Amino acid sequence: MPAHASRRRAGWLVAMSLTATTVVGLGAFHSPAQAKDPINPATGCSEDSFFDGAASPAAGSTVHLGLGDSQVFSVVYHDESAINMNAGFAPQYSVADSAGHVVQSGSPATSPASAPGGTKDKFNTLVSVNYTALNAGVYTISIKAWDGDQNKAGGDCGVASWSIDTPPPPTTTTIPHHDTTTTTVPQTTTTTAPSTPQTNVLGETFTQAPPAAAVEGTPALTG
Repeated sequence: MPAHASRRRAGWLVAMSLTATTVVGLGAFHSPAQAKDPINPATGCSEDSFFDGAASPAAGSTVHLGLGDSQVFSVVYHDESAINMNAGFAPQYSVADSAGHVVQSGSPATSPASAPGGTKDKFNTLVSVNYTALNAGVYTISIKAWDGDQNKAGGDCGVASWSIDTPPPPTTTTIPHHDTTTTTVPQTTTTTAPSTPQTNVLGETFTQAPPAAAVEGTPALTG
């Protein structure tokens, strides 16, 4: 083979090798496997990280709540894209009992928020739910949101959740109360004052005679 033909062939092989390397590199860069985060099997989401700060109470904690009491559960969404408010992707919350049955759900409140400590994302939104304990038991309340770009397989969503423990009302026992009444009859005391001599206006003094002795028998009649 002529020398110039050999050089052309070597150059062609080098060019093909560089082209293949570039294609492989671009494919790896755009590969969904490289772009997506691992999906959390508990939440089904791949971006729980945008709910990793400023949760109140602390995410994952257990809150003891009495019947009729209320508690606000909130978390700050933070990401490089705005929170998704489109139909089918808008934030939602749910309350499930200990068996996993959803007993309450709806749309949480949203409002602008400051970036949580340690984060510098452009978009920050406070997502909150005011929950009132209407039934005793153990429940899980969850807040779920999606980001606005949706560029990851599995859905760019995140979930923050808390446990709620509501005890049953205390059992009260009524003990009958019997009143005991004691009646005291006052005693009557009669005091007899000793007789004293009496003096009339003429200066004569009279003294009460002692009582006569009892008559024993019948006196004889005289004629």
